[in-house]
Amino acid sequence: MLKGSALALAGAIGWGAGAAVKNGGAASATASGTLTLDGVGWRSAKGGTASHGELVGRRGADSGAFTASQLVGSGAELQTFNLDGGSIFGMGTPPARGEGIATFAILGGTGSYAGATGTYTQEQRPTDRGGDGTARFEFTFANQPKN
Repeated sequence: MLKGSALALAGAIGWGAGAAVKNGGAASATASGTLTLDGVGWRSAKGGTASHGELVGRRGADSGAFTASQLVGSGAELQTFNLDGGSIFGMGTPPARGEGIATFAILGGTGSYAGATGTYTQEQRPTDRGGDGTARFEFTFANQPKN
């Protein structure tokens, strides 16, 4: 089972890194090592085991896309943030029934986010679960990303 989860994680990271990044305003970390992204058009799929939506930076500029996949048998979720300057990969366990705030680990990233570590909180409100189709992610980097 662990071997299967490890293979699923490796495949999901490879899939997320290859996803298209939308052009628009660049999301960047502040000098304090934080980043806030809002989500619009939020939906879950496959019985709630995955979610996706568009990410918008603080100035309302289009910043990228988000996808999440639940790892089979674990309840943990791998999340991919495809941003203008690169991608951020995170993992954690979402709250029960998808409601509430959860804390996730930053596993790493690509491009401007290469070597990123730290944590982030998430709150998702997908339309197919009765929400307003929005989300919020607040990152706290343990080390400052390149951008």
